[in-house]
This record gives sequence, structure tokens and C-alpha cells, in this order.
Amino acid sequence: GTTMEAGTGSKGGVESKGATLLTLAVLTTVKDSQSQYGLRHDDYTRYRQYCARRLRRIRKSEKFLHGRQNFRKKKLESKHVKNEKLLSIPLLNAERAWSYAMELKKDSAKDDDSRKHHHLLRKLERAVRWSKDLLKLANQVADVRTQVESELYAIWMEGNEHIERERWTDALRCHAKAKECCERLRKASNMEDGERVEEMRKQMIQSIRLCKYNAKKEFGSKDKLEEFVKESQEMDEALKTKFDQITKEFESQKSTTSITVVSWKGKDIPVGSKKIQDALRAAQELEEKMVKTDGDAESKGMIMIEILKKYTEAHCLCQNELIANEGAKLRTVVLDKKAEYLKLLKSFLGQKRMGYKFLRAQGHTDYLASKYASQVASNKKSSKKDAKVGEGSLVKAYEKLLEIAYEMKKYADESKDSKSLRQITATQAACRSMRCYYKAIEEEKSSNFPKAYVLYKHSGALAVEATKKLKGISSQQNLLSQIETMQSNLRQRELRTHAYAVLKKSVSENATNNTTASADVKERKGCVPLLNRLDTFESQSDVKLAEFPLDVQLAPPKPLFYDVAYHTLGFKSLAKRLETEKEKSGGLLSSLGLW
Repeated sequence: GTTMEAGTGSKGGVESKGATLLTLAVLTTVKDSQSQYGLRHDDYTRYRQYCARRLRRIRKSEKFLHGRQNFRKKKLESKHVKNEKLLSIPLLNAERAWSYAMELKKDSAKDDDSRKHHHLLRKLERAVRWSKDLLKLANQVADVRTQVESELYAIWMEGNEHIERERWTDALRCHAKAKECCERLRKASNMEDGERVEEMRKQMIQSIRLCKYNAKKEFGSKDKLEEFVKESQEMDEALKTKFDQITKEFESQKSTTSITVVSWKGKDIPVGSKKIQDALRAAQELEEKMVKTDGDAESKGMIMIEILKKYTEAHCLCQNELIANEGAKLRTVVLDKKAEYLKLLKSFLGQKRMGYKFLRAQGHTDYLASKYASQVASNKKSSKKDAKVGEGSLVKAYEKLLEIAYEMKKYADESKDSKSLRQITATQAACRSMRCYYKAIEEEKSSNFPKAYVLYKHSGALAVEATKKLKGISSQQNLLSQIETMQSNLRQRELRTHAYAVLKKSVSENATNNTTASADVKERKGCVPLLNRLDTFESQSDVKLAEFPLDVQLAPPKPLFYDVAYHTLGFKSLAKRLETEKEKSGGLLSSLGLW
């Protein structure tokens, strides 16, 4: 199932009773900062230094400094908090103190130094104090979701302090309540925020298991321990009211401007781009309009084309954003998460686009098939205005359906949607069967009967397979009825094609025998002239009387000039001439007269 939820998606704040309530994603800010600045490798020093630098930048940009030479500590109150940056100051202070405590814990485990442990406890106490300051400010100036996340963070931080002080009962109470808050908050979160909540919930499960193991001696029995955990998970009425309000807002989040969340395959995918939100909203309105439209096929087809355009536009925008995200040189956790959401959104948009493309192509194919059937039934020649539908047009239409189904199958494989995959496989089998059937009719009309007979047989086998797969699919009953109609005519066409193929073969064999006999006669006539076969009678008139022109016979040469002539002829001696040439040749020095 796919649903699209709408909302304003404002990050700055929410207007309520004339006052602007601030919005701070506490869990998202904490988890992204931790994974990006050191905690992915358990580097608490780097994370603590990042929190200190971030605090300094915020105080300087908001001009909320204590002063260096004349130090005067400024206490952050609700009247000072004008934006989210100032609201994040107690959160960053709590994170800095907590990371320092974890750094000391890591060092004390190596050195076994009791002073570091006491220092750790003081830092955790300070982190709890800062988290409570954050909750106090959030209750005064922030919206409901920020209040709930701040309370969850404060409970979790207090539980961490109880664990380090080995107060297992108090720690179990805090973390059991925090786990229940995470489970409720997960139901009212989109995919981006839900992952952070789920990550914290898993941390709570590990902490609860540790606390149960160490606190079981205090309770004596397992039943009492479980009863204590259930009591700890109960919330006060104020917190329950806040959770109910968040859930109600999340479920009924509607607006006429944009769509911020897409629910697909059990996942809530955030839509950040304003252009994609507008395209999805327009597509949703067109879908509602198409449902309300009566049975006019032409008007539905026009609306379907507009829906297809909107999904194609959104798909192209998503693809461009994904390319820009992957081309970023500096990779961050936020960019990686955004790339993951964009890939899911691209798969959703691609599947919706190919679905409407298939519906449009299927409507065109059904129109051609009905026109062809009425054409065959009437058996009348079509006018110039009303073009005739041939078997080739239907073959191309089913090939187009197979191409679209192949693309849809890719998206179904990526999303691991077994139901869609089963429907697409059944549709492909039906389209192959119908394509093969109309191709056979085309070959039959071209008098290629053996090929047509083989195609009819193959079409029948594919039709049996497709019928089995299509029986449980309600959306393709029209295609199933076409296959059943085709199967009723298939046997008749097979027998007729087979008969024509046998007849054509026998006619061709007789023609071949006659051609061979006449060719033999002509060959004999052409080779043997009449003068050489006067004793043989032929029924037909003879044309060739004799060989003309006559063959030239070579006369044998006389052997005198080649065999005996050498011994009988006399040759003049050339010895004197050779000696004269030898005397003349003396070289360069002889020509100068040296010797």
C-alpha cells in the first residue's frame, strides 16, 4: 500500500495562539552529530571538542557571550530564546558533559583510577542538569514534539547517571519509561526520525537487560521485577496527552500546498524538495479526479496521461538530486542518509510511473483488440477514415506491454515485493501468449503455414501457463478473458493451418517433380545434337541439329624443330669476340696509362 501525507514541513517553528513555537529535532541532532564527529569510532574526545566549538560558534553568532576579560555568566532563560540555535545550547552542554564522562570512563577502565571515576560522576550529574534545563526551556518556547523528545532525552541521561552510581532500581525505572516513550514516538515519526528513535530504543533494551540482572536480588522474584517494569512504563496524564497530540497531528497531516511524507512498503519516506512535493500533490489531485470520473474511457485516458507526466517530472527531479548528492566531495552522515531516502523515493516514483505507463498501454491494447475482433466479426472492408487494425499492430502493442512489464519487474525486485512480482510475472506470461497468437495469424495470412502452426502450438502452451497464474489476480481479469477467447479459437486455427501446410507441401512436391522431368528433357536436348542421336525418337521437335561452330582440333607439331634441330644445325664460333672484350677491360689505372 502507498499513501502520501501532506503538511507544511516548516523547520522554523509553528504558529500557535499568536506566538511562534520553536522546533528542535533533539534525537536527530544528537544521533547525527555523534555518528559524524567521532562516536562512530568511539572517539569521545573528538566529539567533546566538536560540542565545545559548536557552542562557541552559536554564542558568538547570537551575541550571547559571557565575556573573557570581564566574565559575567549569562543564564539562558525563555525570554532569550528567539530561535533554535539558542535552544540547542543546553543540549550541546549536556552532550559535552556526557562525552567527557564517557572519555573518563574509557580511561579509568585502563588505569583503574578512582579520581577519574569521581570526576566522571560529576560530569554525568552536570549532563543531567543541562538536560533538565533543556526540558524546562522546551516546555516554555517549543512545540509538543520537541517537548516530548527533550523529556525522553532527560530521562535517558538520568538513567545513565543511575547506572554509573549503581542505583539499578532507579536506572531500571528511567530506562523502562524511556523505552515506552521511544515505542510511542516511533509510531508518530517518519522514516528519517523513526530510525533515530529505533536506535535509541535498542540502547534502552540493552540497558534494561543490565539493570534487571543487577536488580533481581532486590526484588527476590521475577514476577515482582516484571511488575515493577510495567509500573515504570506508565506515564502521567500530561505526557500521554502530548503523545496523543503528536500521533493525531502525524496521522491527519494534510495541506493543500505540498506532500512531505510518502508511506510505501511500510516505510515513511520524507520528501524534502519543494518541486517534488508540488508534483506529487498535483498527481494525487489528478488521481482523485480520475476516481470520480464516470466510465468515459477517453477522459480517463487524458487524466492518466497528465498523472504520468507529473510522476515522470518528480522522478527526473529525484534523479537529479541523487546525482548531486553522490557528486558531493565531502561525505557526511546527513548526505548518506539523504541519499538512502532519495533512492527509496526514486524507486517509489519509478514504480508509480511505470504502473501508470502500463495502464495506459494496456488501455490502448484493449482498444486495438476490441476493434480487431469487431473487424473480424463484421468481415467488411474498412473505410479510409476508419483505419484497419492489423495483426502487426497488436503484436507491437503486446511487445510494448512486455517492455514496460520488464521495467516494473526490476523495481519489484529492488523493493523485494513478492506480491507485485507475482502479478507482473502472470501479466508477462499472458502478453507473451497473446503476442504469439497474433504473430501466428500474421504468418498464416502470409501463407507461411508451417511457422504459423508452430506459433499456434506455442501460444496454446503459454496460454495454459498464463491462465494458472492469472486466476488469483483480480486486476487482470480483462486479460484473462482475452486469453480464454483466444483458447476457444485456437484448436480450429491449428487444424486449418496444419491442413494448409500439408496441402502446400504436396503441391510443391508435384511441381518439383514436373520441373525436374522437363529439366531432364531440356538438358538432354541441349547436350546431344540431332546428328548424334538420329536413332532416338523424341516427341517434341528438335531444335539443335548439330554442333556449331565446329570444335577446333589442334594439329600435332612436327618433332624435327624441337628434337633433332640442335644436332643438325651449325653455329658460328664466338671465341674471338670474347678474347677481344677481355683485352679491352683493364680498369681505371690502365686507362690513365700507369702500367
